[in-house]
Amino acid sequence: QAGLACLLVVSTLVQAAPTASITYPANGWSYLTPATVSIQGSVTPSNGTTITKVEYLDGSTVIGTKTASPWTYTWTNAPVGTHSLTIRATDNQGGVTRSEEHTSELQSHS
Repeated sequence: QAGLACLLVVSTLVQAAPTASITYPANGWSYLTPATVSIQGSVTPSNGTTITKVEYLDGSTVIGTKTASPWTYTWTNAPVGTHSLTIRATDNQGGVTRSEEHTSELQSHS
């Protein structure tokens, strides 16, 4: 008698990460200090998720966090120097994405 064969199919649904981009300031922007910089982001959750947090980063340093839209952060007393700004969006399923980098220059107002 032939043996029984069993086939087990496991399916895993992988949820897409949200999308994030900086809409303002433009890449390559320049300011004179003292500066207050408005960082505006566009964040879109993937289907069936919600955005729970958006972090605003200068390099790897978090300079601000928002947990509700609008996804705009005001960076006060931004220091002189070159800055690499990104935003990082997290959704309620643990999906995380980081925007493209926008490089900025803050120069001393002499």
